[in-house]
Amino acid sequence: MPCEETGGAGPGPAAMRTSVPDKDERPHFDYSALREATSLGAVGLEMGLSVVVGYAAGHYLDIWLHTSPYMKIVWTVFGVGAAVKSVLVAYKKAKDVGKEDDPGGQDSH
Repeated sequence: MPCEETGGAGPGPAAMRTSVPDKDERPHFDYSALREATSLGAVGLEMGLSVVVGYAAGHYLDIWLHTSPYMKIVWTVFGVGAAVKSVLVAYKKAKDVGKEDDPGGQDSH
C-alpha cells in the first residue's frame, strides 16, 4: 500500500521516529541484588587477606620477640578464624536476603 506522505516511496520521517520513554516510564533497576552479589563476591578476598595479615603479623612478631615460629602459628590461626567468621557472616546475610520482604518475618515452610 503506497504511503501518501512520500508519494508511495515508503514510510515517511514521522513513521521512522522511535519514541523514547520518559524517565518515569522506564523500568526501575533494583540495585539491591547487585549490592548483595558484590558483598558476597568480596568474601573470597576477605578470607585471603585475613590469613595473609595474620601470618604477616605473626612473622614480624616472631622477628621482634625472637619467638619463631610460635607467634606465626598463633596469628595465622587468628587469621583463619577471622576468615571463617567472615564466611559465616556472609552466609547469614545471604540467607536473610529475602526475609525483608516477608511482612510476618517468618519463613514460609
